[in-house]
Amino acid sequence: MNITIEGLHFSYDGEPVLEEIGLSIEKGEIFAIVGPNGSGKTTLLKNISGVLTPDRGAVYLGMKRIVDLSTWEIARQLAMVEQDREVGFDFTVREVIAMGRIPHQSRFARENKVDKKRIEEAMRVCSVSSLANRLLTEISGGERQRVFLAMALAQEPKVLLLDEPTTHLDINYQLQIMEIVRTQAIDGLTVVMALHDLNLAAQYADRAAMLDKGHLLQIGKPDEVLTEANIKRVFHTDVIVTKHPLTNSFYVMPLPYRFDRSKSRSSEQESV
Repeated sequence: MNITIEGLHFSYDGEPVLEEIGLSIEKGEIFAIVGPNGSGKTTLLKNISGVLTPDRGAVYLGMKRIVDLSTWEIARQLAMVEQDREVGFDFTVREVIAMGRIPHQSRFARENKVDKKRIEEAMRVCSVSSLANRLLTEISGGERQRVFLAMALAQEPKVLLLDEPTTHLDINYQLQIMEIVRTQAIDGLTVVMALHDLNLAAQYADRAAMLDKGHLLQIGKPDEVLTEANIKRVFHTDVIVTKHPLTNSFYVMPLPYRFDRSKSRSSEQESV
């Protein structure tokens, strides 16, 4: 499903947080939203999900404005995995994932064959089948994040929103999450994710948008957006953007604050 955002403005208590946001995201695309803390990444995701309503402008899911859809209609098309999500009771892993089927069930209905199939499939895709009977409070943070992703996939969404899905996770869990997301996008799921990790955005996103204090600085392919100049301007940090010698993909390497870039370049020239 396509997502279109037109002239979106949003503020908290009169303070602008997002201004003049306009972009289009294609079906099956992995779209990364990057920017420092406070730049508006999570707020933008919440406007896309319908949790927040913009002051001006509009968000479209397909051809319909999200404000014209009921909560139930949105839940049948869009799922969101939030950062550091908590569940208030001791549910098993399977019970949590089964909650993703609620938008497809009538009130007080029991699981049918389709529900069970989707739950089992989501557990398999996210490699949590072996955890099905464990309590959510008994598993690790990385396992818990995969459980919440499985719950979102059990919902059968056309759009998946991820808010910092790899925060606080070991590198192994980070890659597991991102590989699951990439596989789902190949199958046609539209993925929009807010990311702190610029290298994960560089490796997995089809396109990226960089936010700077609530404004869109640039939209494009990751290598067009994650430039040394853009990162310096938005994150106030010197970096080197270069290609990996093995994978040929580009990556971002921060430089120490006192690193003298001019000396490095002159020594390189002398060695040549």
